[in-house]
Amino acid sequence: MKEKILQVDIGDQLPKHGNLFWRKFALFLLYISGWKAKGVLPNIPKIVLIGAPHTSNGEGILTAVISLALGIRVSWMTKHTLFKRPFGTIIRSLGGVPVDRTAKNGTVAQIVQMINDHDKIMIAITPEGTRGHVRHWKKGFYYIAQGADIPIVPATFDYAKKEVEFMPIFNISGDYDADLPLIQSIFKGVTPRHPERL
Repeated sequence: MKEKILQVDIGDQLPKHGNLFWRKFALFLLYISGWKAKGVLPNIPKIVLIGAPHTSNGEGILTAVISLALGIRVSWMTKHTLFKRPFGTIIRSLGGVPVDRTAKNGTVAQIVQMINDHDKIMIAITPEGTRGHVRHWKKGFYYIAQGADIPIVPATFDYAKKEVEFMPIFNISGDYDADLPLIQSIFKGVTPRHPERL
């Protein structure tokens, strides 16, 4: 079952998470839902993982289930106010990291500092920033990768194929306007859950 559902190469440098029970449970969820994952997660300790198209909450759930099935920890940003007791511990255990959007140093600087403070981290970001229609991607994912000097790994969510694919590393050049069309082209032809929201 694992070989058919998870066709993803991972290395020992990635942040690990979970245990055998939770990995098997996550595999079972993928099996009954019909979803698969394939591709390669590079064997490096720090990655900015960008997922698209983002048109529903399903992408976040899929990311959580697939990362658990693979036994890796994927971190994601959320409001710092959600980390009060008793929910803070739960959110952290699921990979949530607090971000204070009102802070003077800004969201990008906070995430870059957090990445620098960790030996291993994979931070997941949806560059569209919302599940609704957007004309432009938000630039934060790019400047986080640039500020932390780590590569981007695109992940596609294809609802027609019921498949998540981890694409090859994209090493940014530092020229956002030149790189963005190249990054966005990776997601062309991928079927979102709600095409009308694109």
